[in-house]
Amino acid sequence: MSAHLSLRSRLGRKLAPLTLSLLTLWGGAAVAEENTSEVFNAEEQAAIEQIVRNYLITHPEILVDTARALEQAQQEQQQELISTAIDELRTNDMVPVRGKRDAKHYLIEFYDVNCGYCKVVRPLTHRLAQEEDVAIFYIEFPILSETSVKAAALGLSLYQQDPKLYFDYQEKVMTYKGKIDSEDQLREFITEAGGDYDKIAAKAMTDIKIQRALRANMLLGQNLGVRGTPFFILDGEVIRGAINDYSVFADILKRHEN
Repeated sequence: MSAHLSLRSRLGRKLAPLTLSLLTLWGGAAVAEENTSEVFNAEEQAAIEQIVRNYLITHPEILVDTARALEQAQQEQQQELISTAIDELRTNDMVPVRGKRDAKHYLIEFYDVNCGYCKVVRPLTHRLAQEEDVAIFYIEFPILSETSVKAAALGLSLYQQDPKLYFDYQEKVMTYKGKIDSEDQLREFITEAGGDYDKIAAKAMTDIKIQRALRANMLLGQNLGVRGTPFFILDGEVIRGAINDYSVFADILKRHEN
């Protein structure tokens, strides 16, 4: 028997259970029943890699199908995460919400007080809240600076004391034109909103619930693939980045009316 045939014979004995295992997995089983623990030597490994390479070259559609399947799986996973997230947000009193938590529609907004694009979109979300039965959940997502982190903690501290104070403060930081980069600015915003800065700041630094809430926000963003702000989810549909036309919101709501 030639060396080539000998190699093919050895590969055949080892690839047979491997192929069966792969087919079992593709069929949906979690664990393959065949024993695939036998290890290939270097020569066999090289031969397998060449076979796979040649097959993919002659059947490129497999790569396309694989990419599509992966994309679909990722989308399904994201939708499952979104459904779980909105269920939790509707009952989480550490997440500021404008409107009724059980409103017909919902908008989840990840934002940073130093995000210029977030400020551009804010008038559109205000219009959405005024014209539609929608709950807007504000996810403090401070990723742009240390001051953003402090501003987020202060905001949650305010919300726990009085939601109205929070929204008055939020309005001031989100309409401010420059960069917020000092504690003096934050003190001014909170004082103008009617809050006691020292009291609010003390709670923000010592209340473990606030720190946990911010960590939960960052984890949620990571799981949902948030790479920047603003990031919106309106009735399950993701909107990345700033928008400048209210019709983007209106069109999504129309698709989810029934």
